[in-house]
Amino acid sequence: MNIAAIKGVYNPRKPRSTPLYALLEKYWDTFVHSYSEVFEHRYGPLRKVVELVGEKFLKCGVLDYGFARIRCPDCGDEFVLAFSCKCRGFCPSCSRKRQLIFADHLLSEVLQPVMHRHVTLSLPKRIRYYFRTNRKLLPQLSRMAYHSIQEVMQAELQCEDAIGAGVAYVQTFGGFLSYNPHIHAVLAWGLFARQSGDFTGAPRLGEHVLEQVFRKKVFAFLLKRGVIDEDVVENMLSWHHSGFNVHCGPLISVMEKDRLEKLAGYIARGPIALSRLEFEENAPQVADEQLVVAANLSFDERLGKVVYKANSVNPKFKTDTWTWDPLNFIRALCDHVPEKGQKTCNYYGLYSNRAMGMAKKKKGLAAGGGIFIKDVTNQESRHSKAYWSKYIQKVYEVDPLICKKCGGKMHFVSFIELEEVIFKILKHLNLLGKDPERSSGLDPPSKNVGFG
Repeated sequence: MNIAAIKGVYNPRKPRSTPLYALLEKYWDTFVHSYSEVFEHRYGPLRKVVELVGEKFLKCGVLDYGFARIRCPDCGDEFVLAFSCKCRGFCPSCSRKRQLIFADHLLSEVLQPVMHRHVTLSLPKRIRYYFRTNRKLLPQLSRMAYHSIQEVMQAELQCEDAIGAGVAYVQTFGGFLSYNPHIHAVLAWGLFARQSGDFTGAPRLGEHVLEQVFRKKVFAFLLKRGVIDEDVVENMLSWHHSGFNVHCGPLISVMEKDRLEKLAGYIARGPIALSRLEFEENAPQVADEQLVVAANLSFDERLGKVVYKANSVNPKFKTDTWTWDPLNFIRALCDHVPEKGQKTCNYYGLYSNRAMGMAKKKKGLAAGGGIFIKDVTNQESRHSKAYWSKYIQKVYEVDPLICKKCGGKMHFVSFIELEEVIFKILKHLNLLGKDPERSSGLDPPSKNVGFG
């Protein structure tokens, strides 16, 4: 490898320049070490996945931890690209890429050419706690939401044997990072006949009826799991307002790609938006006594503050702005890190993996008037390098694989992960300790490593 040919660094995300990165870089270790004394008695032990995600986020976009070499075969120009953390819950840049991938997948491979509707289903505060302490219950929420809507739709259309189609996404965050598990569902607004595939549209369903069916399913599920007892159910059924809520949005045509793309991005978004976050490091705000002692701070030491502006006024607090000290903000953010391997998005009915797989095998029947099947032979594979380039270009309006020097098409040539090789390349590029936003965590290599 000719490292003399590497001209520069392409890293549009620059996580070190964001207030979130600055906040985590300064307070993450303090948060982890003081958690058991400050927060555990109220919020339970710190989950292992949270520690892992926090550590990976602090390495996201940092060249010290590895990068890819991208080269132009025409003129030999070359740059390096830092690896991303791909974590859920913390990293806004990785969340943004996930939004784009989800929206593209939904529009190009999933949605059928019929009318759709966005439905939101939420839970009362009294039972949100159970979903917070037992994260394994969360994926079942989307299943209950989809089947509640399908049952009401089948009864309305009197088609009990017909099948629906929907995508349900679990979100856990409210406007001020409060723990508020709820479901965003995008549903084909009608039913498909199992044999012919003919689609029958449905009228607007009563939100009160949907709420009752959803509430019944949630109570039955929690009772079966032994999470609540009959007394709790009886008490909640006596409430004037159930605490459950269902909202059905307007119909959306599959041709309205902009609306569908925005909707997909909205339901797959991360818990915070960097544009609404401010971190004031030396703000005049003193933490409470317990936090100061646990964090090993002096009483006159300023912790600073984190200010977040929501996209709407919170009806309970009558404000759109909330302020935390740094450690409490990090604690609130940790609530929304999903467990490792936990599915936050589920596909049902005609959009399920099984149904889509069977449809691919039968796509030759589509021309005969059956269920319309898209040609899902993806010309641009998700795992191809151009796939990454596509979303960088969409976010930053620049194609990273177009050579700035000659305009040719650049290609990935290698992925650098060995510490010794990373150190040698960064040293050659004069990137060790020269970036004012970056302090290299690399030690010199223990042995010489040659370059081929």
